[in-house]
Amino acid sequence: NEESIRLFESQKVFSRMECESRYEILVEDIEKVIGAEANTMLEMARRQILPAVVRYTGDAAASYQNLTRVNLFNDELGEEIRVLSEDISGIPRAIEALQKSVDAAAALPDHTARARAMVEEVRPCMEALRTVCDHAETKVDSRYWPIPTYTDLLHRV
Repeated sequence: NEESIRLFESQKVFSRMECESRYEILVEDIEKVIGAEANTMLEMARRQILPAVVRYTGDAAASYQNLTRVNLFNDELGEEIRVLSEDISGIPRAIEALQKSVDAAAALPDHTARARAMVEEVRPCMEALRTVCDHAETKVDSRYWPIPTYTDLLHRV
């Protein structure tokens, strides 16, 4: 803002041009970094996390079905499968919302508008996708999980 620029100029810290250049670099960095993070997140969710959750849930459902065939009913396992099924629905919805927000931000006319959209629109969608994926991680057997879990990162590295 003008007040900050005047302060920097009066104290001979930065000229107006230096302030504006630093601002533009910061804005472009925000746009590029969040964009790269969002696109990486989309790829990981589509190609690694969702398939792992589907595979594990399918195997758990098959085990549940085998148990019921021999009259061994386990309501807790059935509930776990239901919860995982909600994640299987939630992950694609969150992926779609994130993809739409990334595409909308990319279509904006200038770096400032794109950076603002990355912070205000894309980041919240990233958080929503992360929330559902984090929930699934707590339910899916670690042998199915395609990337290091939080437990792996905190205790096994």
